[in-house]
Amino acid sequence: MNEIRLWTCLKKYAPLFLLILVCAAASAGLAAVGPLLLGNATTVIFNGIMSKLNGTGRMDFDAIARILGTTLVLYLTSTLFAAVGSRLTAEAEGRLAHRLRRMMAEKLHVFPAQYYETHAAGETMARMTQDAETVGQNIAQGFWQLSTAVLTILGIVAMMIFISPVLAACAALVVPLSWAALWLMAGKSERYVRKYQLLQTQADARIEEYYTGREVIRAFGQEKEAAEAFRQSGTQLAGAAWKADFYSNTMPLVMQLFGNAAYVLTALLGGVLAFRGGIQVGGIQAYIHYIRILVDPIRQTAQSVALLQSAAAAWERIRTLLEEPEERELEACDAEGRAGTETRRASGEIRFEHVSFGYGEELVLRDFSAVIAPGQKAALTGVSGVGKTTLVKLLLRFYDCREGEIYVNGREIRTYGRAELRSRFGVVMQDVWLFRGTVLDNIRYGRPEASEEEARRAAAAASADAFIERLPEGYHTVIDEEQGGLSRGQKQLLAIARALLADPEILILDEATSSVDTKTERQIQTALQTLMKGRTCLIIAHRATTVRGADLVLRVE
Repeated sequence: MNEIRLWTCLKKYAPLFLLILVCAAASAGLAAVGPLLLGNATTVIFNGIMSKLNGTGRMDFDAIARILGTTLVLYLTSTLFAAVGSRLTAEAEGRLAHRLRRMMAEKLHVFPAQYYETHAAGETMARMTQDAETVGQNIAQGFWQLSTAVLTILGIVAMMIFISPVLAACAALVVPLSWAALWLMAGKSERYVRKYQLLQTQADARIEEYYTGREVIRAFGQEKEAAEAFRQSGTQLAGAAWKADFYSNTMPLVMQLFGNAAYVLTALLGGVLAFRGGIQVGGIQAYIHYIRILVDPIRQTAQSVALLQSAAAAWERIRTLLEEPEERELEACDAEGRAGTETRRASGEIRFEHVSFGYGEELVLRDFSAVIAPGQKAALTGVSGVGKTTLVKLLLRFYDCREGEIYVNGREIRTYGRAELRSRFGVVMQDVWLFRGTVLDNIRYGRPEASEEEARRAAAAASADAFIERLPEGYHTVIDEEQGGLSRGQKQLLAIARALLADPEILILDEATSSVDTKTERQIQTALQTLMKGRTCLIIAHRATTVRGADLVLRVE
């Protein structure tokens, strides 16, 4: 896959960022003229006072009123542009974060199975939530602050040169030094910011593990050990955060130090120039004001650099996820598969020919061959870890065989498109996945277009309608993310109803009754008999009751 650059995500919002830049330029430019006008007012007042003292004139209140009125209009207009720019920045922030989350969500649906087996769920969640928010917020805020700061500095420098090139030359000695110090500190800050955000992601993943495994932690009395492990992780995170915050917070202080130095030099040199008549009193006042406010945009520059560094670190983790190889990149024969004309209700034959596969160097399956005839019920047995579930993953093309071939309906599965191949299968797993939504939505997951009446018939055939009707709102009861209030057996019955409604050609049952009691197992077995009727079935099981009635028993060793 080609490298994904941040600009690829940002260019869609280029007009929005251009408007932000225009607002920053207008706000900074108008604000930069304000001190000059106030300095002119000071000169008029000073000259009026001196004229009255010398008896040669009077105070020009009309001129003062015009200058102050113009200054007020300039500052109000500058504030208006700043408000509009801030509003546009918030808009850019939200849009960019939303786009990144959407891009990552789309990627999650096309990742190969090995991605989920090699990456912690908490780490992925942190990238989709925290990192996406960091990139969106820090880039938008950083761009606004940096644009405003740089343009303000340019405007102030232009005004300083206009007032007195000599004093501007003095400031020119201080500003480059402050910028050099800024970039030196920024380099150190970036390193610790990246480390902090990496440790933060790891801490989020650990929290997610502890939350999902809380019952096991308590059952084995590992609360103290878990707390100690998190304490050590938190200590590392706190250390990295301290260093990152130290350099980030030191940069504004360094900028302020250089600003104060420039202020002292300007006051001394400006006094000498005024004594010699080289500058008006109002010019000195305006110049000193410029020196004082110059500290703020320099500090703002340092802050914006820190924000952009944080965004860059977060973007690197997002980019890593976005550049993960997609499942379709492994489909060498998908185009040929899509050109096929085979009907949906085909025979349902499955044939394994000399299949070998391993997740690493060591093979899990070696030279496995078997034929499951159409409509046959085949049971896969064997001790844990010999590759029974791996055969299912190969059949569904979550992985591809290292050696050998697998045929469905007489056609090698790598000539199918993955979506076309998987549409032929219905799967009932040991661990049932139910999403947040109504019971009806969960049953219709395999066929969203199915009517409510069809879903009810499927639930009745699966013996699930009785307990569903007892729920607070029946089929329209919302199940939360923990499926609170539903037993394992009830969840299995919902999964069977879902598979019934999808009406698959081939059915895969992966330990579908291994985690329920005997009574519930009998209820589920009754539902499964309805589900398996007229279908080719591949059953993975350890219990003799599950294997009983199978037409073919395949022992994997």
